[in-house]
Amino acid sequence: MTTPKLAPIDQDLLQRLTNGPTVLQQMWLSGYLYALASQSEVAVLPQSIQQSQAPSELPDPPVITVLYGSQTGNSKKAAQKAVASLQTQGWKTNLADLNDYPTRQLKSEKRILLVVSTQGEGEPPASAEEFYQWLMSNRAPRLEGLEFAVCALGDKSYLKFCQTGKDFDARLEALGARRLSARVDCDVDFEAPVEAWIQQLLKDLPVPASAASKSVALQYVDTAKSNGHFQEKQSQYDRKSPFQAALLAKTPLNGRGSKKETWHLEFSLEGSNLSYQPGDALGIYPQNPPALVKEVLYAAMLNGHKLVTYNGREMPFRQVLLKEVELSVLTKEMLENYAAWTNNARIKAILADPTALKTFLYGRNVADLLREFPAALSEETLLQFLRKMPPRLYSIASSPEVYPDEVHLTVAAVRYLFNDRAHAGAASTFLADRVEADDKVPVFVAQNEYVKLPENDQTDIIMVGPGTGV
Repeated sequence: MTTPKLAPIDQDLLQRLTNGPTVLQQMWLSGYLYALASQSEVAVLPQSIQQSQAPSELPDPPVITVLYGSQTGNSKKAAQKAVASLQTQGWKTNLADLNDYPTRQLKSEKRILLVVSTQGEGEPPASAEEFYQWLMSNRAPRLEGLEFAVCALGDKSYLKFCQTGKDFDARLEALGARRLSARVDCDVDFEAPVEAWIQQLLKDLPVPASAASKSVALQYVDTAKSNGHFQEKQSQYDRKSPFQAALLAKTPLNGRGSKKETWHLEFSLEGSNLSYQPGDALGIYPQNPPALVKEVLYAAMLNGHKLVTYNGREMPFRQVLLKEVELSVLTKEMLENYAAWTNNARIKAILADPTALKTFLYGRNVADLLREFPAALSEETLLQFLRKMPPRLYSIASSPEVYPDEVHLTVAAVRYLFNDRAHAGAASTFLADRVEADDKVPVFVAQNEYVKLPENDQTDIIMVGPGTGV
């Protein structure tokens, strides 16, 4: 490209600035220099240059609508991350909650990204229910002019893992829409697969024509403030970096002789800057019951003292089983991997029958699998079958207006007999049996935008309690 003779800049300097960097680096440089110029006096350019760079002559960047359906906020975070990445590439974006998105608008869209979670056994989140029912009905229009990509969030401990995302993906294709990128299904540890999905999407999308000639304005939205979760100082603690909360008190709520075992627990949030509202949940990273760890080691005939490398850290194998991996819940994916390793015909038969699979997984843990289908495994091989310990979410049972710098939970301990052996819930018995006053537990706040108390404290409320914990 020839430098215009009227350009108010040395030609050699301009060549050095424009020949080396990539398109993305040029876009960043453009925005940076513009920001610097905005802080000083505005330069008046020659009229001929002003006319040649008039915004009206530059094409508007294409629009991508990013839709999300979320229960705990993870899908929203993933959608916001996709928006930020698209904007750096020069795309204009619309971000919308499926709960607020007009269904009639879908037919006029050119490109959409859909990020959605799944609740329980294949159900859409509450915010996506209406859109889901409409899209699956005969009222949904043909969508031949639409391009789409789906990112599905879920939990592999459920048989219908990421089912809502799978349903959306298949339905959009059936209505004639063209898939931009392959669907990605994310487990509870969703950050890495979401990032991989975004990067693949950026490769599959064309580069906007306006990206090389127009700087991109990024709009920052303080979602914590806009949804009522305003914090004077943003907390550094979250799902990836939990806060070590000290237990202040633990009180049994059931009388002597009761068949239930329910606990009231009070944790300190002092110094964390974490905030919550009634309706939010507290994420707990538990440890496995020591008795279960011992059973797994015995069933697999493995050495708990052997040093192994897990996530880049060397530690005793027993410590990995105790703190790092899931043992109390058996998942379909683990069964599939174990069947492939052992080539066990009985396990393969169970996997082929949905009813038998559901029955087999219910109530069993990793020790049950190793006892019923023993195989020669090394410590490293077993770790390949086990998923990272996911957090457990418990509905918060307190208000920060009454208990500032504290968060309270009400937790029912899960204990049951299976195959004549005692079984225990990982998180509930961790809190009930092994956490005492002043002990610290890794926690984070999972915000729920869709369950909130009315601002008017005179408003009558009917409350139905299907929440987690009790």
